[in-house]
Amino acid sequence: MNTSANRKAFSPFSVIVVFLALMIIGIAFIPELNITYQPDRTLPQLRVSFSWPNASPKVIEDETSKIEGVLGKINQVKNITSTSSVGSGYVTLEFDKTADLNQKRYEVSTLIRQLRSNLPEGMSYPEISTSDANEDEDVSFMVLTLNASASTYYIEKVANQQVIPMLLKIKGLSDIRLYGSTPFQWEVEFDPELLKNYSLSPGEISSVINRLGDKNFLGTQKDASGSFIPILASTTFVEPQDWGSLPIANKGGRIIKLSDVATVKLKESPPTSYYRINGKNTVNLVIYAARGENQIKLSGELLDQLEVIREKLPLGYSVQVASDSTEFIREELTKIGLRTLFSLLILLVFVLAVSRSFRVLSILTISLFANLLIACMFYYLLKVEINIYSLAGITVSFGIIIDNSIIMVTHLQKQKGLRVFISLLAATLTTLGALSVVFFLKENQKVLLIDFTYVMIINLSVSLIVSLFLVPAL
Repeated sequence: MNTSANRKAFSPFSVIVVFLALMIIGIAFIPELNITYQPDRTLPQLRVSFSWPNASPKVIEDETSKIEGVLGKINQVKNITSTSSVGSGYVTLEFDKTADLNQKRYEVSTLIRQLRSNLPEGMSYPEISTSDANEDEDVSFMVLTLNASASTYYIEKVANQQVIPMLLKIKGLSDIRLYGSTPFQWEVEFDPELLKNYSLSPGEISSVINRLGDKNFLGTQKDASGSFIPILASTTFVEPQDWGSLPIANKGGRIIKLSDVATVKLKESPPTSYYRINGKNTVNLVIYAARGENQIKLSGELLDQLEVIREKLPLGYSVQVASDSTEFIREELTKIGLRTLFSLLILLVFVLAVSRSFRVLSILTISLFANLLIACMFYYLLKVEINIYSLAGITVSFGIIIDNSIIMVTHLQKQKGLRVFISLLAATLTTLGALSVVFFLKENQKVLLIDFTYVMIINLSVSLIVSLFLVPAL
């Protein structure tokens, strides 16, 4: 390499200004990074599952093989596996990594609809789902509680009308599910003595309500002119508040109506469980984040929105955070960050002990931070997740990044040239070549290590640019 030509083309000051601008851009991208605890990538797989209560594995196997035969016609299917057990079975389709899962899901759905007429009546309609890196778990990241002295039915109404619509304004939430409310139901309360007097049974009352929509001849009755007219049970839908007019039976020429022996009331159904906070009824709102969203950032936006919601709630209502999984993520990321910081400090102490020069230490520290901040820009552009695996990749790459900078500094001190860059490039490429084995792993293993690999590739590639331009400029 021609050193004098490089100096003419790039002055040290202009190089430092360019790298400073890139570092500032990298800082701006940090809040936009996708930060999760575990990898949140989707495997290129679809699962078709069904149930058939009490069916033996042999019978289930016959149906799974039937589904396998139909779905095997789909293009880009690399592998088909099936599992049959007592009462249930599923077929897993593994696609080529270039396949469009949405398109393949549509094709699978179409074939399942065509196959439905050939499936047994007792078997459920096959469901289609994607396979995730986290063993198909759909995990919420926050649970809210809305409590008041009112019944859970009215608390649910407030949640649906005021709380959930305001929460859904936050971009990045995939779903909000409400649990713990007790719905209202129509209750028919009869007098046993009246039933006895009319020779009726509770079953006759329930059968009349259950037969709404059917025609049933109850007998005849004289009208004002003295002629007999047939009496039929209602054949159309009747609102529950009008059930009192339903005819139940004909006793001695008299039509007995429901209102003669019972009353119809709208009442809260008996709760199957109780959940109270400070003596008040409570419903739970379970919040799910969309795939690829920064849960820590979402948590902050959601807490800010809750402050607005609290001001608009009716008197006596309150909303609280029951659990927030991002607190655990923050704690774990803090621990990992501290370990990373300590490992960095140990490396820098070793550098200082060997070089015995604060000037060299300053150059290496600046180049390391430049490397990490510029890498953040590529993390965002390449949609790399920041999780426990990728953070491990950042920590592991520290040593190689500092090694590249040390070699460049030492070479510049002794020979004043950049010929050593070819050696750095070759050494770094061998490391990247060793990492390429991750791309040949099975998909369920690759999704766990792919972010680690991307982080290593980005950090080491950026370190070459930093060593070639920034270190000589400094």
